[in-house]
Amino acid sequence: MSITISAQIWEKILDAEVFGYAIQMEFDTDGNFFVAGSNGLFASFDSCQTFQSLYPTPTDYRGISSFLILEDSTIFISGSFFNQVSRDYGKSWQSFNDSILTHLNFFECDGTNNIYTARYELFKSTDDGESWVLLDDEMSIWSFYITSNGNLLAGTTCGIYLSIDEGLSWERTGSFNCGDVMAIDGTDNDEFIFICGEDRFHGIQYSTDQGMSWKEVPDSDTLRRCNSILTVNNSVFVGSYKTGLIEYDIRTLSSRKFDLGLAPYVTALALDSLGYLYVGSDGIYRTIEPVDSNKIKNIPEEINYDFYLKQNFPNPFNGETKIEFSLDADENLKIYVYDVLGRLVERVVEKEYLKGIHEISFNSKNYASGVYYYVLQTKKRTESRKMLILK
Repeated sequence: MSITISAQIWEKILDAEVFGYAIQMEFDTDGNFFVAGSNGLFASFDSCQTFQSLYPTPTDYRGISSFLILEDSTIFISGSFFNQVSRDYGKSWQSFNDSILTHLNFFECDGTNNIYTARYELFKSTDDGESWVLLDDEMSIWSFYITSNGNLLAGTTCGIYLSIDEGLSWERTGSFNCGDVMAIDGTDNDEFIFICGEDRFHGIQYSTDQGMSWKEVPDSDTLRRCNSILTVNNSVFVGSYKTGLIEYDIRTLSSRKFDLGLAPYVTALALDSLGYLYVGSDGIYRTIEPVDSNKIKNIPEEINYDFYLKQNFPNPFNGETKIEFSLDADENLKIYVYDVLGRLVERVVEKEYLKGIHEISFNSKNYASGVYYYVLQTKKRTESRKMLILK
């Protein structure tokens, strides 16, 4: 059962006692959810209603360090003393390539047959993991990213390196005082690529030229011990062991805390096909509302919509808040705002909407702090919710 916390921002979908702590979280192409933690590899095949253990590990093994899921039911995992592969979606496992070190930091696939993995040495496979070739044994790579034009970025213990020839040669494009680059992620078409890290790496760096050069995100220097980055539409979410979860607006590079009610540490991030954000902390949490509005717009038209009025977000708020509602048929509707005495404050909407999911904005600049109610009314139905303005 999910637990709603923090003014309807998050719901808890899995206790930390199950998986230990989250090291990596991913969705496969069918929408199944996988979590690698200190207790092993877990998966949910029913929209996070239940989880099952695919690869349990003893406590002294320190769990799974990384995993990769391919479309042909292949799963690669690595831990402190083992590397394993399953060709049947986790039903059976076997070791692969004893020449590769264990406790690998990542697996990355370029969408064809090329798979990359590394701890201190970088290996590449072109045959679905059957054989591996050593590409580099000097960089000590923590993180890895394949750009939209096929370039490779390697986040190392002493900066970030770029390869334009599938890993045959490398050029250092950023030093960052030799801090460990722990996470890399980019926007669609990699117009922006972001990196963050630990040790002497402070703040967030970004590139607008496919990793050829780097700049620091303004006022991000206070960020410490970053371990995860996820770009979503016009935002980049940054998870840290020290400062929790922060959202940066890519257009303005301004920031805000996004972890109200969560523990002050975040260990992993993921996004599902409907635009909901997942966070690994003292449990697995999911946002009540989608954080990617593009996912909402792309829901197929043939879906059967429900009638509902959602809680405004953010709430409490000062300035603008969003109100989402869904119609199961085309409707003429009104959305009005009232104060606690029942007096009409504002006629927000008076128009016809088509069947489907919609979102409107309400601005509080003309109103004092306090409790207000917003009411959605159609010819046959009325729904209302409470919101709080804080100035």
